[in-house]
Amino acid sequence: MPFPLHCPNEDFIDQLKKIKLGRLLTGDEIGVRAYSTSIAALAAYPHRLSNTKEILSLPGCDTKIAHLFHEWRSNKGHIETVDEIENDEVLKVLRTFYEIWGVGAITARDFYAKGWRDLDDVVEYGWGTLSRVQQIGVKFYDEFLDKIPRDEVEFIGSKVLEHARRVRDDGIEMCIVGGHRRGKTASGDVDIILSHKEHSATLGLVRDVVLSLEQEGWITHTLLLSLTNSNRAQQTLAFRSGGGGHGFDTLDKGLVVWQDIHFPPPDPSSSPRRDLAKNPNIHRRVDIIISPWRTVGCAIVGWSGGTIFQRDLRRYVKAAHGWKFDSSGIRNRGTGEIVDLESVGGISRTWQEAERKVFQGMGLEYREPWERCTG
Repeated sequence: MPFPLHCPNEDFIDQLKKIKLGRLLTGDEIGVRAYSTSIAALAAYPHRLSNTKEILSLPGCDTKIAHLFHEWRSNKGHIETVDEIENDEVLKVLRTFYEIWGVGAITARDFYAKGWRDLDDVVEYGWGTLSRVQQIGVKFYDEFLDKIPRDEVEFIGSKVLEHARRVRDDGIEMCIVGGHRRGKTASGDVDIILSHKEHSATLGLVRDVVLSLEQEGWITHTLLLSLTNSNRAQQTLAFRSGGGGHGFDTLDKGLVVWQDIHFPPPDPSSSPRRDLAKNPNIHRRVDIIISPWRTVGCAIVGWSGGTIFQRDLRRYVKAAHGWKFDSSGIRNRGTGEIVDLESVGGISRTWQEAERKVFQGMGLEYREPWERCTG
């Protein structure tokens, strides 16, 4: 079932997303799961809703969603619950904290419980208790909320690719994933996967790429530089049934803050030296992910779908095959052994081919990235 970026009922879904956020901020996990499932079902429905019976026929949509739809239609696009959420003073504060990079809903509630009510309170009373990521999130709060247009996302991707090839060779390949690949006109951050057909070329690549970009000034802050995969010789670990696996993602990655180094020269009357002029360009969040070629299809799939798409994909492979899937590979939950779908028929010539092999090996119809927009 495809989940397009834009669907016939997008305006109603936008209201449900606001309720879902309200439930998330207040810690209503059951409500979050329920609304997530309903939103995904509505996003996949290819027709404009006309009555509540249609909603009740959809999986995951109950009488509550039907009543909200009736209210939304009757009140010209307004839902009382949404109005209450948007006008609630506590939720306004929680939403401000939640939008800090590195702060989730639980931490946002913790900030509120400490008596903090705005970013100034966070700085004055809690700066020393924040992680470095959170400190950067506060420092560049407004800039990080500014969405990144597609052309800028693609420029950043091309610059990362340029430096990756500079520190290795022209065999490096790049795919911009996340919301950009699903077709969003603007993104909150930039997610980039780099790979190379030679296994040795991706070993330690993230460290070398980040260093090269730092030296040229593109990266202002490196918040995480993980070499977990390189430190185990880029081998996909077997599944441990007793330990619950190895987390969502063990690929090498760098989480960095990006700033375009190009800006107009300063007014000579105010600052005659360009090297002393402050760079006025906005800061951006960029994730650089490295995948060995043998599992690049899993990496692309794992970083390209919406949240519910990824959740349901993992549930499906567990139920249908007894496998554990994440962006670093697939393992058999029973034997712990690696399941290699990408070498079937020989090594993939392109990452697009590798991605299709993953879908085929799972027994699924291939879905284009813009059909995986579940929210």
